[in-house]
Amino acid sequence: MINLFRGTLLAAALLVATPQLAPAQLTDIPGFDSVKAQIQAQLGKDLITLTEGVELTQDKMKFYADHVDYYVSTNRMVATGNVLLIETDHQIAADRADFNARTRIGTFYNARGFATLAPPPGGAPAASGTSDPDVQFYGETLEKTGIDTYVISNGGFTSCVQANPRWEMTSGSLKLRVDHYALLRNMFLKVKGVPAIYLP
Repeated sequence: MINLFRGTLLAAALLVATPQLAPAQLTDIPGFDSVKAQIQAQLGKDLITLTEGVELTQDKMKFYADHVDYYVSTNRMVATGNVLLIETDHQIAADRADFNARTRIGTFYNARGFATLAPPPGGAPAASGTSDPDVQFYGETLEKTGIDTYVISNGGFTSCVQANPRWEMTSGSLKLRVDHYALLRNMFLKVKGVPAIYLP
C-alpha cells in the first residue's frame, strides 16, 4: 500500500515537473507574420506540414487547424481538424478547408460562419428587425469567393442570432453577398424550425 502511494506521488510529481510543450515557430514562410505548430516538417521546396496547435497569422487574419499542408508556390493551405478562420468582419469554422492564403478565398467543408454587416452611410445601425446586425450561415460546403461573397451548398442563413433562430432561409444552392443580396434555389423559409414558405 505504501509503495502504491509512493508511486502515485511520483507520477503526480513527474506530471507537475514536466514542462508543457510550447508551439514552435517558423519564421521563413513568406507572407505570414507568425506560424506556430507543435510539429513542423518541410517536405521538399514546396510543401510544409504543420501539425498540432497550428496557428497562422497574416495581417488581420488568423487561421487555426489541427493539421495544415501549406504549398509555398501557390499559397494553398489544405487544413483538417477544428479549422477556424478569423478576419476582422467574419469567422468561419469547419471540419476541413482548401484555402488560398494570398487571395483569402477557398472552400470550407461542413462549415458554419458569421459576418458583421457594415453600417450604412452615416453610421446608423442597420434596421434589420433584430438587435444584432450579424448574419449567420452554414452549409455542407461553403465557398468563400470574395471579400463578402459566399456560395453555399445544402445550407442556409439568417440574421437572427438566437440559439434557435426565429427564422432562416435554407437552400440546396445559395449565393450570399453579405449586406447586399442572397440568391437561392429550392428555398424554404423556416420560422422557428418549421418550413413556412417554399419557392423553387
